[in-house]
Amino acid sequence: MRYFCFVVVLCALLCSCERSSSSGSAAAAAVAPPSQAAAIAILQTGEYPLWFQFGERGPFLLETIEDAPFSAPLVPWPLAPHIRFFLAKGDEILMAVNRDGLLRLSPWEEQEGTGLFRYSGGALWRTNTLASFTFIDDKPAALLYRDDRFLDSELPLPSPRAWTFSAESPALVPLDIPAFGGFSAQDGWDVDALRYAPDGFWHYRVIRKEAAENKMLFFRAKNLFSEGEPVSLGVFQNSALPESFSDLPPPLRSVFDVLGVSTGGTLALVSPAFRGQRFFALNGGGPVTFFAYTQNSGENSRILAIDAQGRGVYAPETNAGEPASHYPLTLPELPEGFVYTGIAVSDQTLIASWEEQENFYIGASGFMALKLPENLGSGD
Repeated sequence: MRYFCFVVVLCALLCSCERSSSSGSAAAAAVAPPSQAAAIAILQTGEYPLWFQFGERGPFLLETIEDAPFSAPLVPWPLAPHIRFFLAKGDEILMAVNRDGLLRLSPWEEQEGTGLFRYSGGALWRTNTLASFTFIDDKPAALLYRDDRFLDSELPLPSPRAWTFSAESPALVPLDIPAFGGFSAQDGWDVDALRYAPDGFWHYRVIRKEAAENKMLFFRAKNLFSEGEPVSLGVFQNSALPESFSDLPPPLRSVFDVLGVSTGGTLALVSPAFRGQRFFALNGGGPVTFFAYTQNSGENSRILAIDAQGRGVYAPETNAGEPASHYPLTLPELPEGFVYTGIAVSDQTLIASWEEQENFYIGASGFMALKLPENLGSGD
């Protein structure tokens, strides 16, 4: 097993182990100009997948996924670069990459394809962990915290701790969240959890770390313009429970009937209609082992769902309230020890994140881009 001592782990994080390849260098060479956001690549997808892996300068192109095994050290997941969260806005996909920054995929207007934009987090992101990624007042907001579970860090707490971006700038922009105003990093406070729960409240946790003993507080708020009300540990924990399978829209429930989910698991669902990813318990719940994307267009919606091995179904056009017409869809096979960890769609480009996993450790990670089949609806 490729486990490294903590000194080596820290070096791996600061000097990320990136395989040298001509395709990787070319993919990483395009840098955004200082005055506006520019695409680092234009993805022109087809029936064969494009594989991207994360390195010290962001995503780089692999010739094949078989190049990924043993290309990066296995490190605890809070310290490893990987896609931690998906968001969707219209036809755009937003991805928060742990220890790196944010990615945006958007249909390219000038020519056929999908633009890939990178917003680097720099040194602050390389030494801190993503706590959440959600829309706050229609702005994509990423929250950082210092994870001390696997590495006894003497680094300062992240400040600023919340970040967003705009399409007009290549740089991430600090985001002020008034609810956290009384818990500054300079006073030793860290905010390591934030979520919008099914009860209609924002729930967050703050920890006093720069003291003799850690102090932990829990809050909930209808909005984040002022400090929320204190709640108990139980209320905070309940806010993280997945929603019931019966709360899924009927077309999505019918998709999982087709998948034949007989074992427990949890679905991670991405949609432009949501503030953030939502989670639903399937047959009793359990680890997140299923991933889905849904997008509404008037009375119709399209649905894509897979399991961690990439086996799934696609419903390209579904009427609200009616069972979906499904077509089997299987993503490219991954090497042993690798799994898919999320899925989303930008126009006709399917994006699926992947990781090399071993228990709580992550090695190589990245995402795959593939054009959605166009002939499914014809029955071919």
